[in-house]
Amino acid sequence: MKIGKVDALFEGLRDGKWHSLNEIARKTDLDEEKTKLIIAFLEEFNFIQINTENKKIKLDALTHRFLEKIEKHETDTRYQEITA
Repeated sequence: MKIGKVDALFEGLRDGKWHSLNEIARKTDLDEEKTKLIIAFLEEFNFIQINTENKKIKLDALTHRFLEKIEKHETDTRYQEITA
């Protein structure tokens, strides 16, 4: 499995909303079993939250903030390169 699929999963969850397993699998172009495997890993290390009642997934608040900071840093770096 390529890291790009994990990136795609994170990207699909970046909005901070709850998403179903089927929606995530469709967005990442992974089968349901591989999606479940990635989700189990992410949950084990508290990167995501899982609502077991409705079986939906979203990024943990700390993970969400971390990804936002990375995106801001990358944007700032690109801007500095362009304007240098």
